[in-house]
Parts: sequence; structure tokens; C-alpha cells
Amino acid sequence: MHEMTRLLLVLSAFGSISSNLCFAAEPARKEVLILYGLQSHMPVVQDWDRGIRQTIEENVSGPVRIETEFLDLLRIEDIAYRDQWLALLASKYQGSAPDVLITVFDPALNFLLESRDKLFPTVPVVFCSAHFYQRAGVQLPPDVTGVTYGLSYAETLTLANQLRPNTRKAIVVAGTSDFGNLMLNEAKDVLAKSDLEVDYLSGLTVEQTLGKIAGAPADSMVLFLVYVRDPNGRQHYANDVLSRLSSVAPVPVYSLWDTNVGSGAVGGLSL
Repeated sequence: MHEMTRLLLVLSAFGSISSNLCFAAEPARKEVLILYGLQSHMPVVQDWDRGIRQTIEENVSGPVRIETEFLDLLRIEDIAYRDQWLALLASKYQGSAPDVLITVFDPALNFLLESRDKLFPTVPVVFCSAHFYQRAGVQLPPDVTGVTYGLSYAETLTLANQLRPNTRKAIVVAGTSDFGNLMLNEAKDVLAKSDLEVDYLSGLTVEQTLGKIAGAPADSMVLFLVYVRDPNGRQHYANDVLSRLSSVAPVPVYSLWDTNVGSGAVGGLSL
């Protein structure tokens, strides 16, 4: 089921939120605030925003005003930056809290859960595109619910082996961000069950990673997870790094994100 359709079902089924969005008895305009964990220009964010707005427009009757904030918390993870966002949101929405909050992607949900008591303690929250691996075992408040996703590590390895049956080694690329480490740990759990030899490239600069990829053996494949920060703290755009890696890779490069296709990844079972 498409993620936006599932998001609508969550909105409709979740009692406190559906009542907030019910316009039969309350014709007054309702306020929805969407917090994105990434930057506004990224293709995946544009897809998310278009889908959420279309879903609300087609399925909710009555006036709705949608506000958006693009937090860019995947690339910038330092505490001072988060505190600045906390102060800005507290000031901007003081006395005008939204009726419903929607968070999109894990950094936005994590930020809100950590600061909710200071910002919007009584506003219901619906999250979208939250990683189930990170949510596993986490007890959420009763007025916080949403849609999780999983990444197709094992399925992508199977696909790579079908396309190139001589594949014996997987080279896994990740940067040093918190989200990169999360993906890396999940990949290790999956790849530990495979017959492939695995080389994890994490904690390296882009240039060091390029050197490793350029020397990849013919019976290997590259699995690109994410790369938004190097060990020196320098920030990067994942698609730019992927494009550079693909240009030197003598073997196919796979990705778990459909927005990476076109930046050098040949494919994969992507989200």
C-alpha cells in the first residue's frame, strides 16, 4: 500500500487526530504543521510533500492550512543547531500551536520526541517514513502514531546475485552520521546471515572511500547506504558522493533508495 494512503488511514483511525480534522461540526480552519528532517530541495522531500498535501486535499473536507519546516537534521546533528531550531519553533508558534503535527523521516521524529514537552505537549503527532529498526522496542505516547518503513537489504543482495551470479563480496559504504551508523548496524545484522564476504567502508573520507571502491575486485558489488558527513565533520550530499563513487567503481553499485537511481546506482529493491 502506498505510504500516503497508509498515512491517511492512520490519520482517520487515530481517534484524537481524526476528531481534530473533522470539519462537519467545526467549520473553522485547521492548522497542520509538517516537520521534515531533510532540506526542501531534495527530490524525496518534494515527493513526500506533494503526496501528503494531495492526500489531505483529496480526503479531508473543510479549510486546512499547512505549514512546513525543513530542519536539515540528517546532515547537521550538533546540539547547538538543534537548540536553535527549538528556540525558533517555540517563538514562531507561541500561542498558535497546530491542531496536528506530521513529522517526516527519522531525524524530525526524534527531534520532536525529545523536545515535544517544550514545544507542543498536547498536539497529536502522526509520523511518516520512520525507520522501524529505530522504532523497535520504543514505547510511544498514546497520541503519537504513524507509518514506518523498512529497507530491503537481503532482497537487494539476492537481486545482485541473480544479475551477477559470480558475486562473492559486498562492499558497504556509509558515512559517519548517526543515521549512517544506524543503517550500517542494520546492514551488518542482515549481511551476517549471507554467504558473502563483506567489507564495510565507514569512518573514511570520500577520497579514501573512492580509493577503496576503485580497487574493488571483479567478483564484488557495492552497496551504498548513505553518506552525508565524513570523519572530519564535513557535510556532503549523498547523491553527489554516490555519483563520484559510481564513476570509479569497476563493479555495479546498488542503493536502497529510489532517489539514488540516476546518480550512478544501477538499482536495487529501493524505497
